[in-house]
This record gives sequence, C-alpha cells and structure tokens, in this order.
Amino acid sequence: MGLALLLWVGEVSLPTLLALALVNGAATAMMTAAGDAMVPSLVPQARLSQAVAMNSARTYAGQLAGTSSGGFLLALKNAFPFVVGCAAHLTGLVLLLLLKRQPPAGPSPDAAAVAGPGGKRELLEGVRWIARHPFLRLGLCYATATNFFFGALYFIVIASAQSSGMNSGLIGVMAGLLGVGGLLGALAAPLLGRVLTGSRPIFVVLWLFVLLTAGIAVLPGSYTPGILLGAIAFAAPTANAYFTTYQLLLTPDSHRGRVMSVAAICSGAGGAIAPLAGGLLLDFVGRFAGLMSCAVVMAAIALSAVVSPVMRNVPEPAQEPEQDPRKPEPEKTPA
Repeated sequence: MGLALLLWVGEVSLPTLLALALVNGAATAMMTAAGDAMVPSLVPQARLSQAVAMNSARTYAGQLAGTSSGGFLLALKNAFPFVVGCAAHLTGLVLLLLLKRQPPAGPSPDAAAVAGPGGKRELLEGVRWIARHPFLRLGLCYATATNFFFGALYFIVIASAQSSGMNSGLIGVMAGLLGVGGLLGALAAPLLGRVLTGSRPIFVVLWLFVLLTAGIAVLPGSYTPGILLGAIAFAAPTANAYFTTYQLLLTPDSHRGRVMSVAAICSGAGGAIAPLAGGLLLDFVGRFAGLMSCAVVMAAIALSAVVSPVMRNVPEPAQEPEQDPRKPEPEKTPA
C-alpha cells in the first residue's frame, strides 16, 4: 500500500523501491517457510503430496494471472497493480485468520539455546537436521544445482533472444509457455507421482533437463525454446512434490519451519546467482556453447544421482524414526 500511495502522488525514489523490495522479499521468505511447514497440519498424510503439488499450481497460476493483469493495470496507472496487490494480500490475511487454529508445536529440548538472537541457532538446527539425513542432504544439493542451471539457461535464452532482435511479443510468449508448463505439471503431479515412485521423479527431471537443454541449443525455431522450457517446467513439480512431501513427513512439526527455511535458502541461492553465471557464459562463449556447457554439467549431475545408493534406495520416512522433540522419552517400568 505504501508503494501504491507513493506512486499515486509521484514521490517514489530508487532507495525507497530498494527498501520496499527488501522488506517484501524478507516477508515472502518467512511466509513461504511457515506456509510450507503448516501444510501437514491441515491435510491428511495420504493427501500431503497432492497438497504440495496444488501449492505449486497456485504459484504458477498466480504468476500467469499476475503478469497479464499487471500489464493491463500498469497501462491504466502505475499505482493500480500495487493497489490490487494490496487488496489481494488483505484478502489472503482474512482467509488465513479463518483457518482452524492448530495446536502449536512444543519447544525442543534445547529450546533455551535455540532462542538465540536473530534466529541463527534455529537455522543451524535446521542445517543439522538435514545433515543427519543423507537423502535430504543430497536431494537438496540436486535441487540447488537444478535451480542454478535452470536460471542460467533461462537467462541465456532470454538475453540471446533480445540481442538477436526477436520481437518482444515472442519473448513474452516464451515466458508464458514456461508458466503454462509449470501449471500443467503441478496439476498433473499427483497422477505422475503415482506412476513415478521412489526417486524416479528426480531422475526424470534431471535427465529431461539435460536432453531439453541440448534441444534448445541445437533445434531451430522461434517457439522451440519456449516449448522446451515449458516441458522442463512441466516435469519439475512432480519431483518437487515428492521431495517436499518426504521432507515434511520425516521432520517433526517443531522443526519443520527451520528445515524448510534452510531448504529455501539453499535452493533459492542457486537461482539468485544463476543470472550472473548465465550472463558470463553468454558473453564469453556464446549461446550454443553456454547451453551445451549447462547440459554437460547437468548430465554429470544426473548420472551421479542415478548411481548414488542414497538416491536409489530411499527408505520410507517411517523407517527412519526420529524422536519428536516435543515428546518426552517414555518411562521404562521395572520388570
């Protein structure tokens, strides 16, 4: 609302925009981690994977609708997109307040130590939890690598299209196909998850990434990159639903927020530095060599996942029992 008012009166400045963007990013990160951690308390365990997939579909649908409506509102007045965004956030807040309250998770045994300033110790506890579980640790590495190379790939495709003089409408279609692919993939994820059991969704995404990246590099056509990017985005939600569901089932409620925060930081960091890497590749080696470099490195990563015993033999969360920090150890009665 503050940005909308500033734009309305014409008093916005670059430092103000940077400060608001920083606040918005921090708030979004906290909301995402808390929301993801809250899902298991709202849906039955049997429907958890479907709920995770629907959350992904919501994100893609919001991006598609927001991009198109934002452009229309911006053409009317530069403050209108932010006014509508404020109304949407207020509506979400009201709906959130109407949710059935869940009993809060109790403190962990080291709650006093965890309550350090700035949440650093909570974050470290999330790191330690992930480090104790080989599949979570390795899966998060693959997720971070995939986000990084996808971000670099996307930057190379868009930047090279702009530098070659491609019509801005075609570039918009390319981005739209990416969003449509992600939305359709999220809607199909519950069905695909029943077909691709175990770690197969992760293997499929990694190898599809390799093949489709090479296809973008060598196949002609203005629409080809957008279609292939959409195909990559179609496969990603199934792997994300599998990994996130496993992570949520394995982690006790009192630790879910911490673990989800660490996972978001790691995977998000890969995407954050990807445009820089993509720009460097495009400048120094060009479009074809840059894309093929991404494909080759991802092929090595995909091969390492396939041959890894940790990724091929994933135990069910119930097979890795962890004492919930909220629950005391049962007392042993003397015989």
